[in-house]
Amino acid sequence: ENSLMRLEQVEMNKIALECFASIMRYMGDMALLKNQLDVDCALTILSYCYKFDDMKDEVYCQIMKQTTNNKSVVPDSCQKGWRLFSIIAAYFTCSDHLKPFLFKYLETAAYDKRRAYHGTALVCLHNLRKTFKYGGRKMAPSIEEITAITAGRNSKRQIYRLPGGTERVINTKSTTVVDDIVEDLCTVIGVTSLHEREEFSLYCIIEGQTFTRPLYKEQYILDVTTDLQKQGAIYY
Repeated sequence: ENSLMRLEQVEMNKIALECFASIMRYMGDMALLKNQLDVDCALTILSYCYKFDDMKDEVYCQIMKQTTNNKSVVPDSCQKGWRLFSIIAAYFTCSDHLKPFLFKYLETAAYDKRRAYHGTALVCLHNLRKTFKYGGRKMAPSIEEITAITAGRNSKRQIYRLPGGTERVINTKSTTVVDDIVEDLCTVIGVTSLHEREEFSLYCIIEGQTFTRPLYKEQYILDVTTDLQKQGAIYY
């Protein structure tokens, strides 16, 4: 009953075991605690990885172990393991030491179409690349977001307004950043040059506030919307 990584402190080892139990419960390979939901298990793992840097590599090693030759009798255990992997990959980088192994693991699983979960592995790989590029999500995901990903839905239909009031619905993923949406909307209105695109930005309008809020290009859209929903704000 030890962590997979060498963790110096006894307390860290206990947390590593708690994270492993949360992975097992989320995947259905261990019974949930009283009044616990699989969403709680995902949030527990994210919370520990936020607090303790050492946990990031440990959790990545645990989730790789649980998605390798998974022999669970629970029908969707491995699928749920990969979906949990996609949530973690949207939030955290790993150490330079683990990085080549983690990417190799995901690339091998994603690019081999004979593998049962190559589609979800590809989502994990995409999320991890975005995390290394933009730093990872900052706000804990909403219960709705985790529930949707657990059920296999990787994007949310989000409305964006173009100048003049035209509305456009764009499927917004966990790792979609403002720059991705600006690029999509520029394509819609026929702006293709990178130089011209620099002149466009995305704003958030919150009902009851006089000023619009410009969003940074590196901001994750679902971080913005999750934060606003927590505040009970009406926005568009």
